[in-house]
Amino acid sequence: MIFQAMELIRQNLNNFLISQGIPGGPELVVLRNIAYATPDNPLTLTVDESAQIYLSLVNVEEEASLRNQTAVRQSEIRPLAYVNPPMHINLFLLFSANHKDYNMAMNSLGLILLFFQGNRKFSIARTPVSATGLFATPGEKENNININLDLMSLTFEQVNHLWGSLGGKQMPFLLFKARQVEIDADRMLQGGGVIREIQIN
Repeated sequence: MIFQAMELIRQNLNNFLISQGIPGGPELVVLRNIAYATPDNPLTLTVDESAQIYLSLVNVEEEASLRNQTAVRQSEIRPLAYVNPPMHINLFLLFSANHKDYNMAMNSLGLILLFFQGNRKFSIARTPVSATGLFATPGEKENNININLDLMSLTFEQVNHLWGSLGGKQMPFLLFKARQVEIDADRMLQGGGVIREIQIN
């Protein structure tokens, strides 16, 4: 579900930037590790990485407020089953403007903020652009995605730690928290039926 959630966001942001006339080809936003970005590498001839926004996952945390849920619920396996409750996780998504042109980087970040201001919640049905590729099959469980995005404000110390851990020079960036991505294997631990009568001996 992590990949599906990130790809859903990437597709919609990519289409928005293209509609705004940002140059760089059909893939303006890519899922890549910013630690391996090479905007100044003259050997990068096949793809102009300097014209892309890198979307990277930098942290995952469990949503503690949704941790204590009942283990007995309706399951797809059988009507009544003991199933571990779904795990709700938060993804920390880093959008890095990997541009040689600083003006283009600032413009791209401004457009990203504009896009997420108008699109705080994401799902297959709610997104402004129809999801394609990975989400082409309707009814699949992976398509049941609901994400809420919040902009994270970091202190200078936190920014230093973030880019220090990534091992590279700081780039123009935005950090968003994608809340409540649901992970559910629907694996039955123990099954049973509904109690219909009680016998006392």
